[in-house]
Amino acid sequence: MKWFKHLVDSGDDPDIDGAVILFGTDGYYVFFRTLEIMSREFDYQNPGTNVFLWDFYRKKFRISARKLRKNLNFFNEKQRIFSRFFKKGRVEYVELNCPKLKALSDEHTRKVLAKLSGVSQESVRNESHTDNRQQITDNRLLKTAKTLRGQIIELNEKAKASGVDFKAEAFFAPFIKKNDCSLELAIEVSSALLNGWETIKTTPYAYANGVYKNRKQNRNERDSVEKAEAFKAQWADITNEIKQLTKGVG
Repeated sequence: MKWFKHLVDSGDDPDIDGAVILFGTDGYYVFFRTLEIMSREFDYQNPGTNVFLWDFYRKKFRISARKLRKNLNFFNEKQRIFSRFFKKGRVEYVELNCPKLKALSDEHTRKVLAKLSGVSQESVRNESHTDNRQQITDNRLLKTAKTLRGQIIELNEKAKASGVDFKAEAFFAPFIKKNDCSLELAIEVSSALLNGWETIKTTPYAYANGVYKNRKQNRNERDSVEKAEAFKAQWADITNEIKQLTKGVG
């Protein structure tokens, strides 16, 4: 293997950050230096696993053998790089296994692995692209859900300050139950309520319902239903968090 993928935010990974807190820069150094050594000696028949003479491996580092073992034990406990020490006669070995190393491999290595497994590189690439698109979609969904949660809390606070009987989550609940409301549509309605709160001449429920009907007519019906299905998975979390935040308040 010539190279492996290194995410730019790796330093913010909780396990890497924890290693740095415990061992200083040695934590970062041991983790990625180990991946480099494993990648250079990559075993196509057993991807992500290497067995080294302990003396060979430890001489690749400019820290003590004791510190090196402590770092390895930490990453083993975190299940990032598994390590096992054993002896054959008087010679000590270390077995290392990084489950994610195969997925981080370069294009050439992926092609070799695909040939060995009988899976075409094109299918591997398509699967990877599908996974990436799904991850992007999931991240956007979570970000949008957090936005809506904040708006609902703000609306409830406005209603309480104004002495108005209105709970935003109660307004949206029937539409969500019928798969009739997406995250984006809910945010449009809650944003309109927030922006027009001071000038509303009717009840918040009536105003929100009017905005909802108007905005929904301008949306693609099929798209709205599909997004509403995805929204359902987030709605329970949103309402539970709001309950926890408002518990004991009143």
